[in-house]
Amino acid sequence: MAHVDTVEAQQAGRRFIKRAMQAPLLEREQERQLAIRWRDDHDEVALHELVNAYVRLVVATAARFRNYNLPMGDLVQEGTVGLMQAAKRFDPDREVRFSTYA
Repeated sequence: MAHVDTVEAQQAGRRFIKRAMQAPLLEREQERQLAIRWRDDHDEVALHELVNAYVRLVVATAARFRNYNLPMGDLVQEGTVGLMQAAKRFDPDREVRFSTYA
């Protein structure tokens, strides 16, 4: 079954992707501190900062599936949920970057 996005949905998706690509990358220590705040204090602001810094990876991965006729917005949405799940399980005490883990 074909999926057709409305013009508004397409524009919203492009704005989201543009913002995601402009989000600053995190240094290793910033990433670690955000993950610790999330793990120890359940600080949702820290969770969102961590996830938002890496949504660009979701966008890049989703772009590889465009040839399958899947809506880009759906791919990014599913990938972002997966990124949040990875953030919840991530152990900042290990010597691995979040982007590698996710």
